[in-house]
Amino acid sequence: MATDEPRRGHECAFGENAPVARGVLGLSTKLGQAVMATGGTIPRTEEAFQLGIQYRDSPLSRERRATPGRVHAGDRAPDAPGHRPDGAPVRLFELFRPDERGPHWTLLGFGVTPPPLEGLVRAVTVGPSGDLVDTAGHAREAYGPLDGELVAVRPDGHVGVRGEPDAVVAYLREVLPPVPARL
Repeated sequence: MATDEPRRGHECAFGENAPVARGVLGLSTKLGQAVMATGGTIPRTEEAFQLGIQYRDSPLSRERRATPGRVHAGDRAPDAPGHRPDGAPVRLFELFRPDERGPHWTLLGFGVTPPPLEGLVRAVTVGPSGDLVDTAGHAREAYGPLDGELVAVRPDGHVGVRGEPDAVVAYLREVLPPVPARL
């Protein structure tokens, strides 16, 4: 028996992605119609690139600051250019990419060195002597951090939480799977 109504419980199976999935399906229909109408030209709009997708209402997004700054938990994490301590250019997006272990969380420390965490977390100090030297202040401008703040970027490139180190570390311990004991 076919129906256009979603099955009960379907939203729970997809969690935070259900509204985004609905939007993507609607967008693909809209883009398909535009391509057909223009003879094969795909519109080059912000909507088509899907850069505005955010998860502010997700249970994985936790705002720990009274005034969140420019980027809120759930927003897409901004990119910023800088360089490594050896002078080699690097962008934040390069540090967010999966490494040899696979996808990982990235813990950005602004004016503070992120604590070492076991598991799939890459710690990155942003500052004059950090892993990302913020050459012209682009990372500070993009994130609007308080000194001593940590920002946890999820493997999908969205901010999970930002705030005081203790609150951010507690959040990561809550959402990350436990690291198995070494033999």
